[in-house]
Formats: sequence, structure tokens, C-alpha cells
Amino acid sequence: RSLLSPEAQPGKIRLLVGPEGGWSENERTLLSAGQANGIQRVALGPLVLREETAALFGVSLLTSAMRAARRLTSPGA
Repeated sequence: RSLLSPEAQPGKIRLLVGPEGGWSENERTLLSAGQANGIQRVALGPLVLREETAALFGVSLLTSAMRAARRLTSPGA
């Protein structure tokens, strides 16, 4: 399922960027509970970025995906 599928609600997109040392056990538990409630996890695979860089990278990816989705649903946009 795509992050920006028709079921996705763009007003409800939240970008969570973890600390460089990784999520704590408690944070992982909370995030897992969130996945059961519709939170979609996206990972960069083995790529590790500094927190500041990861946030900018994530916003860039979301912006690009949203623009692409808009072009697909709005011909001539």
C-alpha cells in the first residue's frame, strides 16, 4: 500500500524521525501499537542519516510524493 494511496488522509501525515542511536524499547512498543491503529512505518533500509538530515530528507520525499500523486489525479496540473 502506498503512503499516499487514495485511503491516505494527507492532513494526517506525520513524519517521525528517530534519534541517531535508534528508538528506545518503550518508543518501539508505542510505535508498534500505532501501526495497529493505522500508522504506516517507512524505513530507509541500511541508510543511516543524522537526525537533522533525516528530517529534511523525509520532508523532501513526502513533498515529492504528494506532488506526483497530485499530477496523477489532476490531469494538466
